[in-house]
Amino acid sequence: LIGEPNQRYREDPVRMIRAIRFACKLGLDLPPETAMPLPQLAYLLGESAPARLYEETLKLFYSGQAACVFEKLQQHGVLEALFEQTDLSLRELNSLSRHFIPKGLAYIDEQVAQGRSVSPALVFAIMLWEPLIEGLLPTPEGLLTDVDALIKRSHRVINEQNLRIAMPKPVTQVMREIWAFQLPLQQRPEKAAEMCQHPRFALAYQFLCLRAEVMPELAAVVAFWQAFLATHPPMQAVLAQDEASSHHHRDQTKEQTQDTRPYRKRRKRY
Repeated sequence: LIGEPNQRYREDPVRMIRAIRFACKLGLDLPPETAMPLPQLAYLLGESAPARLYEETLKLFYSGQAACVFEKLQQHGVLEALFEQTDLSLRELNSLSRHFIPKGLAYIDEQVAQGRSVSPALVFAIMLWEPLIEGLLPTPEGLLTDVDALIKRSHRVINEQNLRIAMPKPVTQVMREIWAFQLPLQQRPEKAAEMCQHPRFALAYQFLCLRAEVMPELAAVVAFWQAFLATHPPMQAVLAQDEASSHHHRDQTKEQTQDTRPYRKRRKRY
């Protein structure tokens, strides 16, 4: 940082997560004087506007180094200030997030590297998946059984997260759809062709595939859908169309966030 780190962090706490983002993006380590105050001052992020933290968090995960960012947020004690529910889940002995989040964020990095769009809803759905299912299942490895309970729980998890990071309503709506779709996907219904027509099928299916990477019991479910899609070429066009829709949704959400952001008088910085 330019200047004394403690002072700079207190002036603008968002500099803490920017430091981590730049370190990952440039492949550098934080100097000791820059890193040392982070665990003690991370709580100051709670004083930042939740809407601003949403924008800064998207920059973290769209940097192409989301997996690195996640690791450094944990390493420097900053994750709790942004994702308290996720941080609590990671402290459990058999935490699913410990394996699922790195896998999910590695997929996000892969998409960014290939120039493909990534829905903000998918990013936050990955980060908050274990806090969601903790209240529904006896163990994180269990399969979903009650979609109504899942939807009810999703409102609670999202509302609590919004106290830290204010996600736009279109984003939280898609998150709920991604999560709620996991049960129908697991059941492999006879009306699979109709399910593929759902606007969120592509995102929900990709989320299922990511879950299967850390949950072997889902391998048969994913194999069913892979075989179904392979024998139904029109469904490939649907997936491509859904990805394009996801790109449009991301841009639309960004514009909405910018247009509805309340005007603030810029502080003078010296």
